[in-house]
Amino acid sequence: MGKKGPTNMLMERVTRLLFVLFICSILIAIFVSIVATGSDNKVLVLKISGTITPALDDIIANAISKAENEGFEALVISLIHLEEGWKKHRQS
Repeated sequence: MGKKGPTNMLMERVTRLLFVLFICSILIAIFVSIVATGSDNKVLVLKISGTITPALDDIIANAISKAENEGFEALVISLIHLEEGWKKHRQS
């Protein structure tokens, strides 16, 4: 077989790109349908900001208990602006 010309290489790239876009669109459609069917499920969101301390153990444990006892489908723990904690961690 001979060398691939610029046109063949371009067609190969376009074909790959179209294939990847096709797969991505299928995955997005599946994800959207899963999210849409589960829209009546309850999710508990725990927002944590500031420095992480040992007291957070109790807060997280209480959130887990609440999620279990009150029928939540999921518990999301959101860490907000923990820059100071990361700076201290990087320095040590």
